[in-house]
Amino acid sequence: MDLVAFDEAWERFESWLAARSPADHAALRAPATAAEIADLEGKVGFALHPELRRLLERRNGAVEPEWNSGTETGVFPAGNILPLGHRLGSTAEIASMYEILVDVGEDNADAGLWDDEDLAGHLHLCVPFALPNDGGVAFVDHRPGPTYGHVYEMGIGSGDLDGTLWGSSLTEFVRAVTDALETGTPFKYYWPVTFEHSSGRSCIEWEVRS
Repeated sequence: MDLVAFDEAWERFESWLAARSPADHAALRAPATAAEIADLEGKVGFALHPELRRLLERRNGAVEPEWNSGTETGVFPAGNILPLGHRLGSTAEIASMYEILVDVGEDNADAGLWDDEDLAGHLHLCVPFALPNDGGVAFVDHRPGPTYGHVYEMGIGSGDLDGTLWGSSLTEFVRAVTDALETGTPFKYYWPVTFEHSSGRSCIEWEVRS
């Protein structure tokens, strides 16, 4: 596993954030500890994909969006840096969302809603790494075989359980997102724009365009 390539892709991504969207960069948490990662692996029951482990070794998620107080209204959503407003999850948040994925998989398997070959039939082997506000999830496929390490997005809240491939690896995904940010071009159907808050601060927002 070429983790040097992942490190290079992630450093390029963070460099863009630091220079162009400092509020989003400041929302990133410190690295996860070895104990936190080991605890997560104990809860999912298998070793994390090396790229996902490296992501957590660099950043243990992002802080929750800031709720304003006083006379300001609305939320300053710094940290929702990925398409569809996904925010990187901490080891604790990943563990909680993984339990939900497993329950969804078991419930729908019992109802006979998909075949064994379907991605949604193997949610117990999918580890989330980012969450939006709409009930969806972005995860890394841990099924043995050619899809190991693939990045998918799945709209759990909307009932979209087929999953959309976002990258053949976390490295490829991070590169593609950074390309979009640097050039102002879309990632899939999601265009990076700047959200300007009433406080005068700004952060990344992803617009959906067909």
